[in-house]
Amino acid sequence: MFQNRDQDPLPLPMQEALSSADAILTLIDGSTNLGAFRKSVITAIRKKDCRLVHIPGVDEHVLSIIEQSDFPKIERHGELLAWNLGTANCARISTRDASGNTYWLKLDLGGWENEPLISTGRQLRGGWGNLPPGEVFCCPTQQSVNGKIVVNGSLPDLAFQGAHDGYLLEFRNGFIVSWEELGPIAQESDYFERLKSAGEDRGDPNWCGFAELGVGLNSAISQASGNSLFDEKMAGTIHIAIGDNTVFGGPNASDIHVDMVVLAPTVELDGKVAISEGVLQIDAIRALRSNWAPQKKLMDPEGEIIVLEGNVREDRETGILQRRISRAGRVGFVDIADEDESRALSALVRSLRIANGFTVEQFVEDHPKFRDYDTKQLLEKLIHYRCVSLRNAVLR
Repeated sequence: MFQNRDQDPLPLPMQEALSSADAILTLIDGSTNLGAFRKSVITAIRKKDCRLVHIPGVDEHVLSIIEQSDFPKIERHGELLAWNLGTANCARISTRDASGNTYWLKLDLGGWENEPLISTGRQLRGGWGNLPPGEVFCCPTQQSVNGKIVVNGSLPDLAFQGAHDGYLLEFRNGFIVSWEELGPIAQESDYFERLKSAGEDRGDPNWCGFAELGVGLNSAISQASGNSLFDEKMAGTIHIAIGDNTVFGGPNASDIHVDMVVLAPTVELDGKVAISEGVLQIDAIRALRSNWAPQKKLMDPEGEIIVLEGNVREDRETGILQRRISRAGRVGFVDIADEDESRALSALVRSLRIANGFTVEQFVEDHPKFRDYDTKQLLEKLIHYRCVSLRNAVLR
């Protein structure tokens, strides 16, 4: 019977040091074998505002990449991509093998009910992340993952040399059901046979379960190294993972978490191309957000409006309302509208706090507009982003 080695017990002196620190920096091996130890550090009791940063597989090259990383650009692109992943309900990933054959992997993202996570290098109070920056990632609905994907960048401790190597993986209902070696490095590694054998020996049913979809944003990283927690940050790539995702707030428990890097993918989110052969379509995503509005739904006029305080943040300097992301301690913020509308949303949220418990009908009657924006439309947007909820509402 499989019993997940959820985490390794930390020595008492280490627990005491972690609990009293204002900031924590860990310099440890990037090996998947240390996943349980890293999880112990992440979940250890810390001060509320303590910052925790991992630099896995640290060496001179990794440190030089951190120095070369364009943190402001990574943060801008990460924020926008997180919005796109959070707003989308489904994704399709297209990859090609060396012969030009195209394969598709399809999966459900879940929208803002399943918020994404951001790792941009800006470590906010109370959160944790990895260096070098940066990536945006999420834990899709596992059983929704179906199709095939070419992994041609790297696996842990294994970097592929060019497009003529790697693995073709097939997923069915969220689990790997077959794999095919596409070149000599993959053939010699026997990677998935060994992974399968180890999983069976442990009785681990989730060793091959889909756990994560992520996008790399760091253009300072130009080549895969086999350090998967480093390679996954490379711009022009995505990565998928199998195994455990409980450390990210997901439901899949396993003794392993294996990140697999994919070069030059095409990714569609709700039918719109977000990444085209490895190129992030930043202008198209920005334009999409500027013109985006949620699908109109009937709001129960008797539903009581409740602000979900953990999901909202008003920038004190600009007055802009943002969606707060805090899943599994990965803290970040996403703009949900342009500046003018965001200020209207901020004014609305401030008013809702005062009128806590008012029904939709009562509130709209008293406040039909905020800064010339229709209150109902603003409420629809806040509901979409899970910034407010309607208590005792009848679903329609």
